[in-house]
Amino acid sequence: MPKQDYAFEPNGPRRLEISWGMFWKNIIIRLDGQELDTFANQNEFRQGKEYKLDDGSVLSVRLVNSLMGQDVQVARNGKPLPGTMQDPQTRLRSSYVLLYFIGGWKILFGILGLAVNGVDFSVLSRNFIDMFVGLVFILMAYLVHKRLSLIALIAGIALFAGDSLYSAYTLYQAGQQQNVFSLLIQVFLVYYLYQGVRAIKKVKAERESSAFDPL
Repeated sequence: MPKQDYAFEPNGPRRLEISWGMFWKNIIIRLDGQELDTFANQNEFRQGKEYKLDDGSVLSVRLVNSLMGQDVQVARNGKPLPGTMQDPQTRLRSSYVLLYFIGGWKILFGILGLAVNGVDFSVLSRNFIDMFVGLVFILMAYLVHKRLSLIALIAGIALFAGDSLYSAYTLYQAGQQQNVFSLLIQVFLVYYLYQGVRAIKKVKAERESSAFDPL
């Protein structure tokens, strides 16, 4: 039976548990190990509910559609819980991890190209370019990860889009067609990375707010 656990605060205890059966049936919500509510099916779960907790906070839970299919939306006093896809920190982490992955893949692809093609100078330059671009992606990921650099994220998105367009152009020049599925994945990844732009702004705003909070 699939389940997800959530903490109310970053690095806090996972007090909330949501489990469900196949096809989003028999959803059970537990708080601190005690059953809080149940939903018979996904139609009921989509309607969602709000719960007034003992500490005075309001917990809201419902099922929503997302690019990945369906996702559970959980918020406390209107703020997404840590670890949910609506949480800015989660979206930010997804963006820089994806940049790290793209960079690592480009470097690996370049190294494999060198190993396979040897001293074939017709493709040697492209392999080195792939490795260099991969290093740039990793640098952008690092700046987003450690510095919350909005410029680095936008540059990473632009670099990925430009690299994808260049790859499509080289295929066209060679008389080949871009695979539609591959194109859709690239468009999805650009959109996925773009979610980090809003996330960085929200994370920065939250940090500035907490810095000026006298409590």
